[in-house]
Amino acid sequence: MNTTISLSKACAALALVLSFTACSWDEIDTTQLECAVNITLAEPSSGVTDSDVQVDRVRYFVYESTGKTWTLRDEMTGETTIRPDGTADLKLSLTNENLYSIIFWADCRPQGSEEERFILDPESATVTMNTTRCVANDPRSDAFFAVSPVRGGVPGVSVILWHALAKVNVMTKALPEDAVTCGITMSNVPVAFNFMSYDVTSERSEVSFASSSCSALPQLVSGMDTMAYAYLFAPADRMKDSAVSVTLSGSSTYTLRKENVPLQRNRKTDVECTIGQ
Repeated sequence: MNTTISLSKACAALALVLSFTACSWDEIDTTQLECAVNITLAEPSSGVTDSDVQVDRVRYFVYESTGKTWTLRDEMTGETTIRPDGTADLKLSLTNENLYSIIFWADCRPQGSEEERFILDPESATVTMNTTRCVANDPRSDAFFAVSPVRGGVPGVSVILWHALAKVNVMTKALPEDAVTCGITMSNVPVAFNFMSYDVTSERSEVSFASSSCSALPQLVSGMDTMAYAYLFAPADRMKDSAVSVTLSGSSTYTLRKENVPLQRNRKTDVECTIGQ
């Protein structure tokens, strides 16, 4: 009788062990593997902002992504220098098989006590123009960006960064000889970009670009003198409800305004003005 009971207990215990064994989870692979990232700025092409930009760094933020949810990895944020040929490299340690979204933002480092031209907020995955820092005719005000999906375990990825902004070029057939400086004010324009939606935010504002020298600007359109230019956010699809105001100063001051100026990301808009108009 005792033998029978002991055997029954042993069989029950064996069944329990087998049951737990059948339901056990596989061990999660948390292996960290190096991923080499090769970054290249997009080449200028027809309609795109020109080639005299002065971009010297890439800032980056890494998120673990599950569907529409992004979780910032604070330990994998930073910046790297862009070489004169428009390329940069960095190395990241990513968990094998995990999915990531990496934000790249390339612009120009502030000099001395200058403020940042663009304020990045990794928590909300947005970038906002510092409207107190805007200056007309500044080739250091352009920027490039990319949002790249990466799976942990791949040995390397190549990323192309595209122009993040639109360019407004205000021109005239004959710039007055006494013209010294020119400034631009743009009304009803976006001031921020959301990396998750891959487009500008809905907020619109007036942005003033402080006056700067206009006496020796290059001709961006053949036969037309450049009065001023500026870089600003614009949607991926063309918007047509902005206005541009220009103040040209010298021994005389001229104020010009154009309505319904079209703007589009990664495109240049040429606005012709007639002095005295």
